[in-house]
Amino acid sequence: MLESIEAIHNMAAADGSKTLVVFQPSKESVYAHFLGKDAPDPGAPLRDALGERGIETLDLRPAFRAAAEKRQQLFYANDGHPNTLGYAVTARTVADYIKGKGLLD
Repeated sequence: MLESIEAIHNMAAADGSKTLVVFQPSKESVYAHFLGKDAPDPGAPLRDALGERGIETLDLRPAFRAAAEKRQQLFYANDGHPNTLGYAVTARTVADYIKGKGLLD
């Protein structure tokens, strides 16, 4: 996976584009936090490896946890996929990041 992302990053850079790898949190990593428990973070090693290679990443867990603190239900009840509100948090967070970093010059 790392090699594939690095290849995408290199192709994008050759075309003058930038790469942003977005990490979507699991339902457990968002809500276990409120139970005083830690859910495993399987993306951490990949985020670290990408950072070492200069590839930007965006971890959505803080945004999802902030929305969950407002008692927003961000996932479907019967599975781990984000619902409409969850995807809205994703879209807003990614858009704010891109604007804040000036990635759309």
